Parts: sequence; structure tokens; C-alpha cells
Amino acid sequence: MEEIKRRLGKIEDHLTNHITEIKKDVTCIKQTVTKIGTDVTWLKKFFWLVMGVSVTAVIGAVFGLFIQIK
Repeated sequence: MEEIKRRLGKIEDHLTNHITEIKKDVTCIKQTVTKIGTDVTWLKKFFWLVMGVSVTAVIGAVFGLFIQIK
């Protein structure tokens, strides 16, 4: 009976150690995912650049049409 209790104690210790390590790993993964998820400022800047160039091109084309009509 003592042997069984000793083995169960060892198993519980191992589980506790593993659970602690898993929690650390999960915390690290959550931080990495959060960083990747919030690090999209470059995408926003690229969108505004493309949008600005597109609007400028449309305005230029309309202005060119007005000049040709006159």
C-alpha cells in the first residue's frame, strides 16, 4: 500500500511539473499570437498608400477627360 501511495505521489508531482511547464508554454504562445495579431500597422499603411495612389489616378483621369473635351 505504501508503494502505491509513493508512486501516486510521484505521478502527481510529475503532473504538477508538466502542467506548470505547459502553462508557461501556452502563455508564451498567447503573447506571440497577440503580437502577430496586433502587428498589422504595416498593412494599414500599405492600404492607405494604395488607396491614395488609386484616388489620385482616378482624379487625374477625370481631369484629363475634362481637358480633352474642351
